[in-house]
Amino acid sequence: MFSQKGYDTSFLYGGDGYFDNMNNYFGNNGYTIVDRKRNSFVGEDYQSPRIPIEDKEVTFENAWGISDENLYDQVIKQADQKFAAGKPFYDFVMNTSNHRPYTYPEGKIDIPRDREGKAP
Repeated sequence: MFSQKGYDTSFLYGGDGYFDNMNNYFGNNGYTIVDRKRNSFVGEDYQSPRIPIEDKEVTFENAWGISDENLYDQVIKQADQKFAAGKPFYDFVMNTSNHRPYTYPEGKIDIPRDREGKAP
């Protein structure tokens, strides 16, 4: 429906979208994929491009993915590019901060951490 109206659609994920077949779903439904791209599979093929979030653009990451701050930096970067091109867009954004181990960058949240860097 978005593409019929001329919109550019993207799936932005703070982790690696191969998990749970998210890239397969979004990539074959017209969404450009923006994720960590840590894993790729032989024969992996989507109808849409897959753009990696580069290491140099990440200041914090845990087992699930990058910090929300780093993810939203990507969202803004992608949105600015589309806006500058005069293209309407819809971005589906999925963060990874909603479950354990609830780690976070030092100095960002005023909650004590244990020796392993986890919130109590």
